Amino acid sequence: MNWFANISLRRKLIVIQLMTTLAGLTLFGIFTVTNETRLHQADLGRKSETITRMIATNCTAPLDFLDGPAAEEVLGSARADDDVVNAWIYDAQGGLFAAYSKPGSPEFNFPQRSPGLYRGEGGFLTVSNEIEKRGEIIGVVSLRINVQQIWVVLFQSMVYATLAFAIGMGLALLLSLLLQRVISSPIHALVTMLKRVSEEGDYAIRAENPRRDEIGALCEGFNEMLGKIQQRETERDAAEATLRKSEQAMKRMRAYLQNIVDSMPSVLVAVDPDGTVTQWNREAAHMTGLTEEESRGRPVGDVLPVLQEQLEKVRAAVREGRRLENERFSVRGEGQEPKHYDLMVFPLVANGAQGAVVRLDDVTSRVQIEEMMVQTEKMMSVGGLAAGMAHEINNPLGGILQACQNIERRVSLDFPKNVEAAQEIGADLGMVRHYLEKRGILEFITGIRSDGTRAAGIVADMLAFSRKSESRQVRVDMAEIVDTVLRLAANDYDLKKQYDFRNVKIVREFEPGLPPVECDKTKIEQVLLNLVKNAAQALAGGKGENLPEIVVRVAKESHFVRIEVQDNGPGMEENIRRRVFEPFFTTKEVGVGTGLGLSVSYFIITKQHKGTLTVESTPGKGARFIIRLPLVLEG
Repeated sequence: MNWFANISLRRKLIVIQLMTTLAGLTLFGIFTVTNETRLHQADLGRKSETITRMIATNCTAPLDFLDGPAAEEVLGSARADDDVVNAWIYDAQGGLFAAYSKPGSPEFNFPQRSPGLYRGEGGFLTVSNEIEKRGEIIGVVSLRINVQQIWVVLFQSMVYATLAFAIGMGLALLLSLLLQRVISSPIHALVTMLKRVSEEGDYAIRAENPRRDEIGALCEGFNEMLGKIQQRETERDAAEATLRKSEQAMKRMRAYLQNIVDSMPSVLVAVDPDGTVTQWNREAAHMTGLTEEESRGRPVGDVLPVLQEQLEKVRAAVREGRRLENERFSVRGEGQEPKHYDLMVFPLVANGAQGAVVRLDDVTSRVQIEEMMVQTEKMMSVGGLAAGMAHEINNPLGGILQACQNIERRVSLDFPKNVEAAQEIGADLGMVRHYLEKRGILEFITGIRSDGTRAAGIVADMLAFSRKSESRQVRVDMAEIVDTVLRLAANDYDLKKQYDFRNVKIVREFEPGLPPVECDKTKIEQVLLNLVKNAAQALAGGKGENLPEIVVRVAKESHFVRIEVQDNGPGMEENIRRRVFEPFFTTKEVGVGTGLGLSVSYFIITKQHKGTLTVESTPGKGARFIIRLPLVLEG
């Protein structure tokens, strides 16, 4: 009955009226058809019994005298009734004495039966009656009657009932359509009014009430309810307006304060006396990857693991109500560089608040810069000392080279004055020279002069490299720059003997006929020297079985010159290779490097020379740094 419950009131009334009419008409039709059928059956039965009694009476004499034709003539009188199809007379022994069949009907033998009504098959009714003579049964007469007339009567009754049913239902529908409006129209109007109130939110709408029945009372009740709701809505709107103004002012103030907190570059975390997080700012969310909602209510040591070892200091500051300022500590993760932090704790003491605000600053970059400044200062001092020493070495080195040259000239036979001076002391200059050659003294002098010349070249390169000069672009021979860098690096070795460049095999692969490159010579030398020294240090730290080797290639590539520095050292893992150009990133021990060499080199190549600097490396197979410099700088 869900369909009935969900239809409109108008349709409910129509359905109720129609169902009531349908039930009454159906019962009336059933009663009428049944009664008509029953009456017709009774009439047919009485008529059949009358015919059989009449035939039985008239057949007494033919049976008594065994006059078959007379008996058949008596049976023939049954043709006057159209419903009689067959008739039989049986003698006392049950034998067929006479028979009659309606013209056009098939022969049908019916066995002897007792008197009474017998319903046959195929729509026929059989009636039998005994033939008596002076109380003795001398035979049986049987009639086979067609009962189709009963179905005709039944059909006619049903047709009349159906017509009456249709007319009655039509009248009921018409009356229900007219009368239901008396009930459904005011209720429909009331429902429409309620929908308007619900959709428009206008509680000033009122239902019209021209009636004095229950529907009128319902409308009055709704109007009274709407009046009270309208009054409450007016009061609530006024209260909500005041509340909204207060909430907006509070939201603006909270947003303003939150913006102040979020704009600070420090991690700010508010905790209760138990160390549970109650609030934190955007920097804290950025550092931990947790939103304020995800961290609220959790212990501060769980959401900020870097504070795990400092929790006792935080709790003590909160418990004692004292400030903790500039407490610096370091945290080193497994396989990671150390991180440095400054910790400050400010207890909350105003307005009965309990807890504290924890401020955490990542000062790793500041510490690295401080260390870099100290290291740079040392390097500047060493550089100045090296430049001064180079100047000082250059003077006696010049005297040594000049003395070697003079010794070679004084023992030469090409100068007559040398021969004369030897003769004056009674010596044979040729024999003296032969002695010097025999003992290898002249080779020693030549070696001294050659090494001195080489040392003078090294000093000259050091002075040129360390000399402060203005940045300017000139066209230079890149092969010459590489040779200069390799000469400088060839004399570089660690004071602790961690590596010695002289033990590294240098392979030069220069493409002939290279065009000049427009660049800042000093800065490119700085970049190449850094790459070559890094390669040498990597080879010194490796434990490979191959001979340490550095290959430097210079070749033309379209509008660029390509410079490669390749070593056969231990190589780099992929996570290290991706970070080699980051500032302050280094895999060396503390004090060995600042982590700025490759980042500065990357800046010089990409920003100042509009080129590229990349690295390729496979663990265990060395590394290759590739520089591409444009042949001509634009702008």
